[in-house]
Amino acid sequence: MANQQTLYSQKQHDEFLFLGKLYTDENINFGKWYEDFNKTGGFEKINSYRKNKNGCLETVHFMLPKSWTVYIGIIADEISIVPEGYISEKLPGGEFFVVASEWKPTNEEAHESLDESERSKIMPNGYIENGDNYLVIEKFYECAEKGHKWERWYPIKKK
Repeated sequence: MANQQTLYSQKQHDEFLFLGKLYTDENINFGKWYEDFNKTGGFEKINSYRKNKNGCLETVHFMLPKSWTVYIGIIADEISIVPEGYISEKLPGGEFFVVASEWKPTNEEAHESLDESERSKIMPNGYIENGDNYLVIEKFYECAEKGHKWERWYPIKKK
């Protein structure tokens, strides 16, 4: 098992450009949303716009505090033309408490590791969650040499 410091951290995230699709519903339905996302080109259609050029596929979900409002896509570099069927939107940065999984051979194992880390999370001393802009940002990484990893970025603010 990784040491606690690698599973939990406090980080600043600058404002960023999101490129992907927006889904809103009264109920969470990732299966339906991903089916639509993949049917219309998925990550393959927008992969070349990724800001993260380190060889890892990085995908993101942003859950907003309005019913189930979920963005599925990537953090992008500046782009001049948004691919058809997608949206591009600047989203605010802020201070976050990050809960991470360990690198695992499969997505399922990485997600289980994230859920295990989640059960033990303790907010940094003097901070509380801040759901003004986001409930959570989830990042998924897939690297040929490392495997799979998940992170949940919780917005925080001083008490």
